[in-house]
Amino acid sequence: MYQFEAFLACSMIGLSFLIGIVIPRFMNKKHQEKLEHFSIGLAFMVIFGMILTHIIPEISTSVVEFEMNRKWLIIIFCSVMGFVFLKLIDVFLPHHHHDHKEKNDNKHEHESHLFHVSLLTTLSLVVHNIIESTSVYTSGIYDSKSGFIMALGICLHNLPLGIGIGSGLNFNKANLKKNILIILLLVGSCFIGPLLIELFRVEMTAILITCLLCFTFGMLLYISLIELLKEIYLKRQSKNFMFILFGMGIGIVLLILMHQIH
Repeated sequence: MYQFEAFLACSMIGLSFLIGIVIPRFMNKKHQEKLEHFSIGLAFMVIFGMILTHIIPEISTSVVEFEMNRKWLIIIFCSVMGFVFLKLIDVFLPHHHHDHKEKNDNKHEHESHLFHVSLLTTLSLVVHNIIESTSVYTSGIYDSKSGFIMALGICLHNLPLGIGIGSGLNFNKANLKKNILIILLLVGSCFIGPLLIELFRVEMTAILITCLLCFTFGMLLYISLIELLKEIYLKRQSKNFMFILFGMGIGIVLLILMHQIH
């Protein structure tokens, strides 16, 4: 049994988010704007690739492990609920739309929109972090090497996602508490699954894993298609649009590397 090594592997998952969030803080305003565009393309490609190469295969694997009639109804219901969940949050959060003009008087609206996308992304990743960290922990308990390899593959996803989230966080005095809460949710969620297993001996049954994965699928689909893809379209005439394309290219490379590790 390798409980300590398994927890250490889970900490790598949270640390990769934290590193990604911190990176934009070391850049000047000009470079932050370029990184913002880069992170939009990167986050879109990584999230969309994550759906195709990670979430959907996991759903396919988990759904065959439990006996129930009309399994596809559960998949559709939970996926739609994940999509609707973020849509409801989108409706009830403060209005955040903006016209993407390069003007100072639009700065506050623009920063509000970036924070909004960061918050939605965080909420969806919290659910998925619980599932992923549980998988890493259970694998690491019996084979520490396997746990670390899984964690490394997940880190390749989390680092660019952290950069995307960090680019949307403005660490001024007014927003400091909200941003710290987002970071704590994102990093802390990587330990919820392992802690539940150790403290309460919670069993992650196949049907529970499938429901959570489908819920996550719906949320990530909303972010990639409704938030990020729209952002890419609106920025298509921006002077920094090439950085969006560059970010998408790097996202493809990271997905290939992640696939090779797994």
